[in-house]
Amino acid sequence: MISIKAKKLPSGSWRCQVYAGKDESGKRKYKSFTAPTKKEAELLAAQFSIEKEVFQDKNNPLFRDAMANYNEAKSNVLSPATIRGYSSLAENAFPELLDVPIMSMDSKTVQQWINRFSVGRSPKTVRNASGYLQAVLGFYNVPQRIDITLPQKKPVDYHVVTDEE
Repeated sequence: MISIKAKKLPSGSWRCQVYAGKDESGKRKYKSFTAPTKKEAELLAAQFSIEKEVFQDKNNPLFRDAMANYNEAKSNVLSPATIRGYSSLAENAFPELLDVPIMSMDSKTVQQWINRFSVGRSPKTVRNASGYLQAVLGFYNVPQRIDITLPQKKPVDYHVVTDEE
């Protein structure tokens, strides 16, 4: 059980602070609840704590946590270069998907991400990032099927050396 204690502020109001997790840099975050009475502030803080525990399902993490878990689970199986590539993608490719719960990912969300991500990037880069995203979704057995359209591959023009060259 979490102990929640309210403190009286100079204004006469009461405030409770509840630990709300860590941000991307690992810094602790707190949620603050202010009310005119001590009991009200403690009640608001207790409700937040209970809702946080109930709704923070281990099988439905945020995409940022799902990627970290996937990378950790595969760290001894995949090559170090692959893990470095996945870590780089996790940091740079998915900024708007980081706070999306993994079970709420759908084709529309992923396709919109692909449309934004593909601007100024090669089709291979987009395919690699999409493959990583789908591997993470598959790792968590996301029930909905993700149908997406990827950019067309660029044809490779090989230069054949002639006898004169």
